Amino acid sequence: MSSLVENWSRLSLAKQASALAAAVGVAIAIAVMANMASKPPMALLYAGLDYSSAGQVLETLEGMNVDYRVDGDAIYVAAPKRDSVRMALAREGLPNQGQAGFELLDGLSGFATTSDMFDTAYWRAKEGELART
Repeated sequence: MSSLVENWSRLSLAKQASALAAAVGVAIAIAVMANMASKPPMALLYAGLDYSSAGQVLETLEGMNVDYRVDGDAIYVAAPKRDSVRMALAREGLPNQGQAGFELLDGLSGFATTSDMFDTAYWRAKEGELART
């Protein structure tokens, strides 16, 4: 132990500061990695929601005591809970995007609809269904 103290005292002040900075950097890196390892991986819950729908989803997540992270227009939750959270939100009717899906095809009457009109409605319906997921 005394040889360590002697070697330390022989070092210049700049080398001592460098050694301390390196030790602090390693300690911070270990703390950050331990913090990241202790958190569950996050999975995408929804992305591209309008602000109103996203606000309703976040409010409901807070009421359910679910940890979440918002990154831009994406909402992330813990990966193991994603599917159950998505089902619980669907039970509440969320997210309410207001975008119509396959129900667009219900309003088409067979006699007055051309194939082009049906194809357009079909593609809009598919886009609406994809936007909901």
